[in-house]
Amino acid sequence: MIGAAMAAGAQGYISKSLGREALVDSLRRMWEGERVTPEGYEPEAAGEEGEARAELARRFASLTPQQMKILRLICQGKANKEISYELSIAEATVKTHITAIMSKINARRRTQAVLLANTVRLFEPA
Repeated sequence: MIGAAMAAGAQGYISKSLGREALVDSLRRMWEGERVTPEGYEPEAAGEEGEARAELARRFASLTPQQMKILRLICQGKANKEISYELSIAEATVKTHITAIMSKINARRRTQAVLLANTVRLFEPA
């Protein structure tokens, strides 16, 4: 997960369990341009699987904000009609976005798109 986030362009990865001082220090270091990762993290240890996830994360990073909203709703099991209603756009527009999403992430079906999103933990619960 860390490798995918970093490959997608993240400046760092900060654990929620960090203490206040460590959190502030990590944020300051990232603000100064340093890449911040958890202690002991080694990107090379990810291997081939990590490279594949990193590539997948880069593909997801190419989605527009609207495409990400639509993909999130697809992952929630919403139909095109429900997505169009929720986002106040035409159903044909939803279909156009879905076609673009599938092309960008190299998926053939909605189910595959959901599985790929789950692989990189794109929409993890908070």
